[in-house]
Amino acid sequence: LAQGCYSDSVKQSVIIMSPTAGKIFVGGLSKESGKDSLDAYFGQYGNIVDSVVMRDGGGTSRGFGFVTFEDPSCVDAVFEVGVRHEVDGKSV
Repeated sequence: LAQGCYSDSVKQSVIIMSPTAGKIFVGGLSKESGKDSLDAYFGQYGNIVDSVVMRDGGGTSRGFGFVTFEDPSCVDAVFEVGVRHEVDGKSV
């Protein structure tokens, strides 16, 4: 793994958006999951420069979001651990 990236845990709806930008799509989030949940979970793989959970006009989570790592190679660490990740008790 590249320096600054961490590996050791759990991918189903985690999709690479742009390996050069270090951005991933995270689908299947619970309605309760927010930015803090994404940062807490995916932060174990490297430094996060941006994360967002997409919301509708009423502020309700749409069940997906995006995480951007400072070091694009940290995306590899996310995928290295397997097919499923768990955020707020839900497989994503």
